[in-house]
Amino acid sequence: MTASVPRRRFFRSFGSVTVLASCGVLLQACGSDGEQQEVAFTHGVASGDPLADRVILWTRISPKKIEPVELKWQLATDAGFADILRSGTVLTTADTDFTVKVDAAGLAPARSYFYRFLFNETRSPVGRLRTLPAAGVAQVRLAVFSCANYPAGFFNVYADAARLGD
Repeated sequence: MTASVPRRRFFRSFGSVTVLASCGVLLQACGSDGEQQEVAFTHGVASGDPLADRVILWTRISPKKIEPVELKWQLATDAGFADILRSGTVLTTADTDFTVKVDAAGLAPARSYFYRFLFNETRSPVGRLRTLPAAGVAQVRLAVFSCANYPAGFFNVYADAARLGD
């Protein structure tokens, strides 16, 4: 299992383009053969491609067995998920390298939301996002990042982007 990185330190108020949650969460459920299936959220969660009324939610799981896995997803107005606005299920397989992309639509413009994925009773890390304004905005500032190997170097740019806020 990987060590948890305190993401709030790096991504405080980042929201509108990408929020990465870097933890390894070990999950268990029964597979199709009746044995325990182990799944890990080793790549965390992310959001991206924001519009005024929708955003893409992303995660990748690492299953012990190479068989399809159904995840639930939830989007809420609060970090405690007391007010869940959107939810659904999505199937991921080896054909998509066990990645998941959800087009969460029907959202309000210029608003922050929280999201997570679930496998049985265990939850992924919680991500935060922000939709774009609907109209009348002269400028939008976005930060764009590619995949990175955090332990391999210095990634001060994440902290810099987080300080800019959303």
